[in-house]
Amino acid sequence: MEIGRPAIEQIVEGQINTYETMLWQTISPGAALGMLSDKLQFPSFLRTMPNDKFQYSVIGHLIIYFGWTWIGIIASDNDYGLLGSQNLKKFLVSSGVCVDFTLVISLTLSEKQMQHIVGIIKKSSVTVIVLYSNGQELFHYVKNVQFKDSEGEEVFFDINGDSPALYDILNWQVSLNETSTKYVHVGQYDSRLHSGQDLHINDSLIVWNNDNNQIPHSVCSEPCSVGMRKATRRGEPICCFDCIICSKGEISNVTDASNCFTCSEDQWPNEKQSVCIPKSVDFLSFEEVLGFVLTVFTVCLSVITALILCIFIKYKDTPIVKSNNRELSYLILTSLFLCFLCPLIFIGQPKMIACLLRQIGFGIIFSLCVSGILAKTITVVIAFKATKPDSNLRNYVGPRTPYYIVIVSLIGQVCICIVWLTKYPSFPEQDMKMVEGKIILICNEGSKILFYCMLGYLSILACVSFVVAFLARTLPDSFNEAKFISFSMIVFLSVWLSFIPAYLSTTGKYMVAVEIFAIITSGVGIIICIFLPKCYIILLKPHLNTRERLIANKSSSKKI
Repeated sequence: MEIGRPAIEQIVEGQINTYETMLWQTISPGAALGMLSDKLQFPSFLRTMPNDKFQYSVIGHLIIYFGWTWIGIIASDNDYGLLGSQNLKKFLVSSGVCVDFTLVISLTLSEKQMQHIVGIIKKSSVTVIVLYSNGQELFHYVKNVQFKDSEGEEVFFDINGDSPALYDILNWQVSLNETSTKYVHVGQYDSRLHSGQDLHINDSLIVWNNDNNQIPHSVCSEPCSVGMRKATRRGEPICCFDCIICSKGEISNVTDASNCFTCSEDQWPNEKQSVCIPKSVDFLSFEEVLGFVLTVFTVCLSVITALILCIFIKYKDTPIVKSNNRELSYLILTSLFLCFLCPLIFIGQPKMIACLLRQIGFGIIFSLCVSGILAKTITVVIAFKATKPDSNLRNYVGPRTPYYIVIVSLIGQVCICIVWLTKYPSFPEQDMKMVEGKIILICNEGSKILFYCMLGYLSILACVSFVVAFLARTLPDSFNEAKFISFSMIVFLSVWLSFIPAYLSTTGKYMVAVEIFAIITSGVGIIICIFLPKCYIILLKPHLNTRERLIANKSSSKKI
């Protein structure tokens, strides 16, 4: 087919235009500005390296790789520096890295402005600075900046792969500050990587100017250890925080934890507050020192009481035993023997039967003891007052009166205990909140009101006994039990009045120990005040324990 001249002219003209277009194409070996890739604005621009949209992403990943969470940025006052630093900052912030400052430098900065920038850098705790700058502006900056003293170090990380002058500039600065030489590091990222090439962290990519040791550390706050949580500082970036120890009952089992979490009810943190461990079970046991000592005391006092009872039984026909109502003495000593054994129910792991019996058993047995003392006191008063010819008390002289008094006095306490047992019975309980880190095994008393009613009733019996004994204090000395009963009731009331605040101020097994101590102390007061003086006469002063002595005392009482 033959081609006409016009067609040939069009082809030649097109070739000429294409040739002219090719002549005006610009090829850059180092320009990385992203906007230059816009073919609408720059149709004739070509480059031999990736644009900077790859740079900020890669450098961001490098910063994350090295664990730098607290950095600064210095950028040139041009599109390359401003846009690149903004993109890098956005990427870092979205990745959890904090930027303390972004400073813009240029050749037009005055000395005062440059010193202001230097002051910001020196004041900052940042030790890694990313440079988005060309060689000239960087040289102008380096001439004015003074590196930190030997207490710290700065890392300058240049993202330009084609500015080897950076090393010369910084080495020149180092030569002026030789004391800082080992504290200055320079890193450089080669941006002329092919887009499909893997990124390797090695000496050919990251170059240190003096040695190849422990990559620098740049954080605003050190990571919180286990057992602590982060607390952000008001008005500061999230990378700046304080480490606060977890609250009691809480743990954190990872470093840099944002929150602590609470252990389950039956668990408690270990000493480092890094893991939840089972709570220890605590109760007053026979094996521990406190429980063992209290057990020894109760057994010894029970044996002593039993020996006193045996003495009274052996010398039952002597005047001092007969004249003080030996049957009531037997009753009181027997009840004291049981009272001293009561603490054994309080010691040991709480069980259902022990919880049901210990307070009720203690209340009834001690009420029996105090009722016997009250009966003894009233009997002594009746015996001496009935000797008057016109006394109406003669009708109450006899063996039945003391027992009536004991029964009537005991009925009130029995009624309280029956209501307590049937309506609000005690039961074993695991208290997980009383003492931190422990499960306290206790007996839940069911009703605190009835518990204090029981103690109140005991106190009423003791007060009546004291009043009656005090009124009978003028009876003859040799047979005057009223004085000893008065002292014993003073001890009894003092112990139980001090018991209440002590009981309320203690927790766990120590509450049990306080009650046991009160039982032991009040029982010992009765033994010492009422029975030991008689045992002293029976065993060591038998010449005072005679009928003649009794008659002599009666005669002296009549004269009085």
